[in-house]
Amino acid sequence: MLGSTKDATSKDIDASRIPVFGARASSSSSSSSSSSSSSSSSLLMRRGLGGPCAFAALLLSLAGDALAFSFSRTLHDVEQDVAEDASLYSQEMRLSAPELSLAESPQKDQLEKYVTIKSSPSGYVTIPKGHRLELKCEVDGSPPPRIYWVMGENPGRQVEQLEHESIADVSYTAIAREVSKLVIDCVTPRDQSLVHCVGIAGDQMAISQPTVLNVDGGNGTLGASRECQGDSSLPVITRHRPLYFSEMGSTVVLPCEASGNPRPHVYWLDGEGNQLLDPRFTLQSNGDLVISNIRWQDMDGYKCLAKSPLGETEAITFLYPAAKSESEKRKANAL
Repeated sequence: MLGSTKDATSKDIDASRIPVFGARASSSSSSSSSSSSSSSSSLLMRRGLGGPCAFAALLLSLAGDALAFSFSRTLHDVEQDVAEDASLYSQEMRLSAPELSLAESPQKDQLEKYVTIKSSPSGYVTIPKGHRLELKCEVDGSPPPRIYWVMGENPGRQVEQLEHESIADVSYTAIAREVSKLVIDCVTPRDQSLVHCVGIAGDQMAISQPTVLNVDGGNGTLGASRECQGDSSLPVITRHRPLYFSEMGSTVVLPCEASGNPRPHVYWLDGEGNQLLDPRFTLQSNGDLVISNIRWQDMDGYKCLAKSPLGETEAITFLYPAAKSESEKRKANAL
């Protein structure tokens, strides 16, 4: 039962300019964290990622082992802090792997479980009959969440039934943001309904406010939507995870589901556009990328591409491997 590139050189970072996740630390705490981080092993990241990928990693690396993260706010803080400070840092910088503190979890070997709907469709959508509909929803959670689109009443009950039929990602040492799109190529009056975005993370559930989908019958023509004038449609990535944080040594699943006609071919590249040749990287038939025994060196922005004769589209997942918690280290040493 579900419950409630321009070359750049690495530069020294002023820790006082780096916001701290969760409860904001004092300046003395920041100095301590900076010292702890600088004494750790460092890695020169040269992926040329820029944007949220590089800066999210930088912010986390300087948070320090002693801080207990509030995981329900981590992704939110990354986004806000990157927006404020993105202009301060180069794309190439020295990073060290932080430890994921599990102090806030009731189970000391697990992260705090949570699920939050980051964004969902507006409350009322009107679309002409025969046109293409795309609705987007973003959900944060730990364990990594999954999004369901539910039409009609009682969305929670419908999702519970679906969950019994699926295999969920229940890694309690990871947090992620998932993005899902509901795509209907040619809407008809039969599609008029209440639409809910439902996020599931472990036994946690979050349900969006309903979106009222109204289909305007008009004069019955299909309008100017090219995709609706035949059997073909452009490729669309309907599910991916733009941010994924997990402990080193774990196995992660980076989803990439795509739709289109003809059916698009899905493949993955690393942040520099290279093929993934490491045997630890496995591409599943549904487009998901599975990476086993992740390492600090696996930190990257992995690009999923969906390509068909009609065109192509892409989405990037930033994977951040973090050091094991002290409890996990003790378990490993005891074996």
